[in-house]
Parts: sequence; structure tokens; C-alpha cells
Amino acid sequence: MPTYPDIYADNIVISANPYGLTLTLLRSDPGTEPGTEAAPNEIVGRVRMSHELARTVAELVSRTIAQATQAAQAAHQTSTDVRH
Repeated sequence: MPTYPDIYADNIVISANPYGLTLTLLRSDPGTEPGTEAAPNEIVGRVRMSHELARTVAELVSRTIAQATQAAQAAHQTSTDVRH
């Protein structure tokens, strides 16, 4: 069992000041019916960090998404090639 919180978020609010950034992670209420007023988001976590760490996190997330996209495209291409 992990000794750290394991959370799920589907929304984020980012705020900044001269000293750092705050990422507020939110989870929306999946039970909202179409056409009804949106349910408020629940705050599931808050992460505060320096500007330097925020820049590093942004670079790493961007790089990781690019690698995952390339891998998915390669897998799709391989499965398409096998079928033909």
C-alpha cells in the first residue's frame, strides 16, 4: 500500500505569484445530468512549487506525452501493417 496519496483529477487551476506556482487539482462530479446546472468540482489536491520546478515539470510532461503519442502511432502502424 502506498505511503503517499493516490488521487485522480480531471481539471486543474493554476495560479502564480513572484515566488512560485500553485496547482489545484480538481475532480468533477460524474453524476451531473445533461442540461442541469454543473456540480461544483471537488478539490482533491494542491501542489505548490518553485518556478524552476514548474518549468521542469512542464518540459517533462510535454516530452512524455510526445513519446507516448509516438509509441501509440507506431503500435497502430504495426497493427495496420499486419492486417494488410
